[in-house]
Amino acid sequence: MASREIIEMSPGDLVDRWRSHIVKCGDDILRLLIQRAQFRAVRSMLRRNPDFIAVGSDAWNWLATMWITQAVMGIRRELDDQAGVINIRHLLFELEARPTAYTREAFESYVSVNTSVLGYGIPRHPGPDAFDRLAIIRASAEGFDHLDPQAVAKDRQALERKCEVAFRYAQRLVAHRTPADSLPLREKDIDRAINSIALTFYKYYEILTGETLNRDSLKLRRSQFHKAFSMPWLVRK
Repeated sequence: MASREIIEMSPGDLVDRWRSHIVKCGDDILRLLIQRAQFRAVRSMLRRNPDFIAVGSDAWNWLATMWITQAVMGIRRELDDQAGVINIRHLLFELEARPTAYTREAFESYVSVNTSVLGYGIPRHPGPDAFDRLAIIRASAEGFDHLDPQAVAKDRQALERKCEVAFRYAQRLVAHRTPADSLPLREKDIDRAINSIALTFYKYYEILTGETLNRDSLKLRRSQFHKAFSMPWLVRK
């Protein structure tokens, strides 16, 4: 639930807060996506190496455990329900609680002059129907159409549902110090959660900034990343 501070904050300050928070969330979420791409690239290389397959089970378990731990911590960060935490879940709760703070006027006055916030976007001047493509409530006063809180709640609930398994795993790993190898977690549970977080972020980043993220810029720079694996790691003297 939204705090008293959020309930009492002015609309202008709230919108500034939401834009600041979506950028902070984006830094972590985009890093998580790149790290997943890196893990998949390493796994693909190792699977094609028969010498590694013959002797590398311990090394592989180490690599996989590091990625799983890193991934679920990133998922937990975006679903953490503790007060004062900046994450995508809290942002949705705030939008749901104060939907009238984000009006057509607030959207159009910002996106008509904005530049790329994260450096990954494609700044664009919205057409006259840009705000109408969002889930909105029509207001009687011109310019005061606003976000539909039920649509935001639906997005939040979908996020929580799709992240549930990975989030529960992370909570037990951190809060209860349960050994990682004793907890059931499938790769598809991690991917489902990360994909849901990413898609929710993309959607609300565009709603709050007017930018469409250029996802091609997030692709792993393969030549740069793979170079580290083209040389021997163990140097014999």
